[in-house]
Amino acid sequence: MLWIEANLSLQYFDEAADDFRAVLKYDPDNRVARHQLIIAVRKQADGAAKERSMFAGMFRKFAQQDLSVCLTTALIIGYIMHYNSIQ
Repeated sequence: MLWIEANLSLQYFDEAADDFRAVLKYDPDNRVARHQLIIAVRKQADGAAKERSMFAGMFRKFAQQDLSVCLTTALIIGYIMHYNSIQ
């Protein structure tokens, strides 16, 4: 089980959880494996939540930038059309 605990310390939570499940398949009464599986799954969920919030912020920022570019482009096009209609 040392390699599994190494996966935990290296933050390879998916692999660690899968390995602990395999241990529990052959030894369902293994309390250490069950406890470590719970830890791995919780850390896996925490990591996923952090990724979601990080990417949500990035996408929000990109959307704001895209909106700004679209509005600026629309203003420029409107100005050009107005200028051309005067001449």
